[in-house]
Amino acid sequence: MPDVNFNHFLQEGDAAARVRFDSFTLALVSAARSNVRGMRPAPGDWGIDAFIGDLADSIAIWQAKFFPRDVGESQQAQIRESYASAKKAASAHEYEIISWTLVLPIVLSPDERKWWDGWVARQKGDGIAIELWELSTLQELLRSPDAADVRAEYFPHLDPVHPPQPPPVLPAPPGAVTQDMLFVKQLQAAGLTELEVASEQFYNAEILERDLADKRLERQMAAYKGLRADMRGTWADRYQHHCGATPQGEDRLPGLHGDVMERIDTDHQAQPMHPLPLTRTHRKGVMHQVVDGGEAGWTRGYRRIAEDHAR
Repeated sequence: MPDVNFNHFLQEGDAAARVRFDSFTLALVSAARSNVRGMRPAPGDWGIDAFIGDLADSIAIWQAKFFPRDVGESQQAQIRESYASAKKAASAHEYEIISWTLVLPIVLSPDERKWWDGWVARQKGDGIAIELWELSTLQELLRSPDAADVRAEYFPHLDPVHPPQPPPVLPAPPGAVTQDMLFVKQLQAAGLTELEVASEQFYNAEILERDLADKRLERQMAAYKGLRADMRGTWADRYQHHCGATPQGEDRLPGLHGDVMERIDTDHQAQPMHPLPLTRTHRKGVMHQVVDGGEAGWTRGYRRIAEDHAR
């Protein structure tokens, strides 16, 4: 596997590269650890790019610094400032920092490492575990199957280490889907009373979309939005057909739901990895998301149902 580096981040300028590296850090930490959260970029971000824990109790922090060339005096000052900001925010907002990890896109030189080791030693009295994720650490983490999506997102020019895999299908927990949700109402209006499978499909699509957004996987998120648009296009074509094939005055469109779902099955069988590696469950869940957004339905009068739901 070619060694990963971040030179291509600089193609759009230093400012854009810093933002990109922040997003990369959140995505990689999310792939390597569970229950990771980020902070919306804003002045006074408490010295946090990604964290695990509870801001009302204790947290582990990852702080990204896009220093693509070296860690000189200016960069060292920024590191000290970020660490001090994190401690100040923790004191002001009454939570504990368990660990603070600095993320860098380079490997430290001998002089830089001597400075780092000395600085870390001087912070021991804080009781915070200070760690470093430098380039060698990032390369190793990116070799993990769990980081395949991150590698594809941020290093699309490199061959994948692991073939992309569809996300797992999870059972919908009790209460995750309720009778008052719009896509459920639209199914019921069409006389479709078996809702367990549809609920699982919708739940898995929601989890996937949230995961892509949380990890800031922008290319995959764009592909996901494109899939939603394609689903609505498929539905619109079949909706027009079934409206024309059903006598005027009849609200229900028998066969519309089955027709659309069958076409999703056919598309999935032909291109299971396009535009994303997904299961049939996830693809059908995306269609239910379109319906839940008020953009489609399974009866002639689906718009009225959506309007009543919005009131």
